[in-house]
Amino acid sequence: MPTSSMGAQEEHKISRGFEPITTYSAHWIYDKNFKIAIEDFLTRETESVRRYKMDAASYLPFKTSDALRD
Repeated sequence: MPTSSMGAQEEHKISRGFEPITTYSAHWIYDKNFKIAIEDFLTRETESVRRYKMDAASYLPFKTSDALRD
């Protein structure tokens, strides 16, 4: 099945089988101080997103989920 964006406020869609997936992007940040601040945020945010995916996967209507692999 192709991946598609669920859009904002996706929690109610999980019970209908829409699994949370990790998406990636790459950006070049010119300003060194801004780059450091972004890297710090992303380090903390990555763990938060991982925990969210694990929790959200527990509400899927399936017995197993690929959402736990990342």
